[in-house]
Amino acid sequence: MTTSYVGDTGLRIIMETEQNLFGYSTLKILVKKPDGSTTSRNAFILDSPTGTIYYPTVVTDLDQAGMWYLAAEVLFTNGNKFTGRTAQLEVKAVLA
Repeated sequence: MTTSYVGDTGLRIIMETEQNLFGYSTLKILVKKPDGSTTSRNAFILDSPTGTIYYPTVVTDLDQAGMWYLAAEVLFTNGNKFTGRTAQLEVKAVLA
């Protein structure tokens, strides 16, 4: 489990899909925030044969302290969809 802080930018969230990404159409990281709200972020390929994707956080992403839940989602051009295992990211409040 990784620890980060509210407002951190440039944190590279890396997800292993265990799927060859040949023929993908969309890569996303599904996000459930500590308050229960959900969103997704478009991801980028880090290693296509192993299915490793990543997303670099920006200033508005990590906006809540608490436990975040993340999962990779891959949509393929043939219509198949794959959702990866859920990972956790602990985000702590910044000390004033």
